[in-house]
Amino acid sequence: MRALEAASGRAGVPPGQLLEHAGLSIARSAEHLTGGARGRTVLALIGKGNNGADALVACGHLARSCGWGVRLCLTQTRGGDPHLAWINDPDLTGLVEVALADDPEIIPNRLADWLGASDMVLDGLLGIGASGPARGAVRAILEVCDRFRAQPGQFRIAIDVPSGVDAD
Repeated sequence: MRALEAASGRAGVPPGQLLEHAGLSIARSAEHLTGGARGRTVLALIGKGNNGADALVACGHLARSCGWGVRLCLTQTRGGDPHLAWINDPDLTGLVEVALADDPEIIPNRLADWLGASDMVLDGLLGIGASGPARGAVRAILEVCDRFRAQPGQFRIAIDVPSGVDAD
């Protein structure tokens, strides 16, 4: 993954454009896996890095283009993040729920409910730059996810690598 990102940079592809393409590709994969059905629900687990941004871009596409409901579980605030701007779109009112993982109600109660009621789960917590064991909110989210295996018909997509798996 690092080599591909470096090659893209050498070819003159700006990082923001690479991120937009990644998010769109993730959204298209989600659409394909679910047969292109409208009105699905996606739960995105959002970390602080580029994987979280990829997931945010994908969710924006799914909400705007496919009418999917979006639930965002963020490990921390992403103040000023341009990849979150779409959640303020008045056309998406009622389609988007956002929660911070440091809210005691989120883990494990609401996250467990969201996991059970979502058609798709996007893992944008940790990526290729992560090292060592998961900590803090990321660890708490992964512990809840480990207890709730995918339901029949539910898809889980890891962006780059599944969180907690050493990319090296």
